[in-house]
Amino acid sequence: SQRGIFNLALIDKVEFLRKYFNNYDSETETNTFSEYVYLMVNTDTSLIKIGTSKVPIYRERTLHSKEPVVHLIAKWNCSKELEKLLHDKYKQKRNRGEWLRLDLNDLKEIEIFMKDRINNSR
Repeated sequence: SQRGIFNLALIDKVEFLRKYFNNYDSETETNTFSEYVYLMVNTDTSLIKIGTSKVPIYRERTLHSKEPVVHLIAKWNCSKELEKLLHDKYKQKRNRGEWLRLDLNDLKEIEIFMKDRINNSR
């Protein structure tokens, strides 16, 4: 049998998470009077940031100066109170500040939570 080095294609973490949430669109941030709750991933640490911003894509760029491997993966146009509820819900998974160690089950819960809250507020 032959041994050697194999090139193994892996799924890009950012692309996977953006497709998972299926709500990433940098072109829709034109209303600067709206508030967004967003998720960003640090691809080096896999930590997820839950935050709020009027322009999440701009917030992603400002974070690049501190952590160049941060990428916006999801955003919801909604009240910033939902961000506080998410931080309260996942406080035991806090790593530092707004950065959390979340797994796919947590991300699925967040997706369902956000869809339910946003649909019920309309």
